[in-house]
Amino acid sequence: MKIYVKNIKVSDFRKGEITKAVRFFASKLFTKRLADRLTINIIFDTEMNFAGLCTWVDDYIRPKEFEITINPNHFEPALLSIAHEMVHVKQYARGELKELISLPGQVNWKGVRKEMTNVGEGYRDQPWEVEAYAKEHVLYKEYILENA
Repeated sequence: MKIYVKNIKVSDFRKGEITKAVRFFASKLFTKRLADRLTINIIFDTEMNFAGLCTWVDDYIRPKEFEITINPNHFEPALLSIAHEMVHVKQYARGELKELISLPGQVNWKGVRKEMTNVGEGYRDQPWEVEAYAKEHVLYKEYILENA
C-alpha cells in the first residue's frame, strides 16, 4: 500500500503516526492482496466543515486510489475520522459502494440503488454510514490499545 500524507503541518501529528494508523486500519479491513494495490492520500484541511471525507481518485467501479481529507480541528479525534473514512475505502475498493456517475446523487450499495445524501437528516441512516460509524469505534479502540 502506498500512503501519502499532505499538509500535516496543520495537525499535531507526525507523518509516521498517520501512516502507522492507516496501515493498522487497512490490516483489519482488507486482505493483504487488496491492501497492496491501494494508494491512500491523507490530506489535512482545517477549512473543511466536517471531520472527514473519502473520495476515489482513479476509477468509480473498483477504485484503488483514494483521498481521505481530515479536519484535525474538528471535535472528532482525527484518528477516529481516519478509521471511519478507511471503512469507506473498503466499501469502494471491494465494490460494495459504487457511485452511479450517470445518476448524480445515486449509489449502488451491495447491488441495490440508493439515494445518497452528504448532510442533514438521514445522513447517518445510510447503510454505508451505519457500517462506517459502527466500525470506526472498534478500529480506533483496537489501535489505541495496541499502541498505548
